[in-house]
Amino acid sequence: MKLSVAATAFLFAMPALAEEPIDPTRIISAATGDWNRDKQTDLVLMVAKSRDSFLIDIYFYLREGDRSQLKLVTRAREKVTGNFDKYDQYGLDASVEARPNGSIAIYSKSDTSGRNMWEQTVTVAYREDRFVVAGFTYSFYDTLGIRSHGNCDYNVLTGKLKIDDKDLKPQPAKVIPIADFDQNVLRSICGE
Repeated sequence: MKLSVAATAFLFAMPALAEEPIDPTRIISAATGDWNRDKQTDLVLMVAKSRDSFLIDIYFYLREGDRSQLKLVTRAREKVTGNFDKYDQYGLDASVEARPNGSIAIYSKSDTSGRNMWEQTVTVAYREDRFVVAGFTYSFYDTLGIRSHGNCDYNVLTGKLKIDDKDLKPQPAKVIPIADFDQNVLRSICGE
């Protein structure tokens, strides 16, 4: 998704309210929406750590009241993997998208050369004044193992869990702030 003129101007005019400024040349993906349901347009950015890293930081901004300024409220460090320069590692991709219900979909996948292919979507929602993991969907397959594949859909907020299209015993409902999200923990719940 292309950044709006206002969002681009914001990035160039002022460093992100973080330890270091965002390098606009490392933005992988962006989305706008009304995350906190105040009828103001908010912003989320996926930013590559560096050219040498596959780790991606995610910045969540909310518009402050009736002011037009966006305020950084959460920075989720190194939460997903993706490729900053698609020519270096084709098939290791990440993006972010606004959903009609006000949630945010953080998508990543690996279908590079090798055996193990996967894709996942982390659904993030704004609840009780913070960004939390609402859902996690994951699918995987081994290109050499015909029986080594699966899929999972996990509603983190309710505990509802479906693996390989079968409903399983619900997990305890959790509230996981996006800054504390660990994809390996949720993948293990999904059976990988």
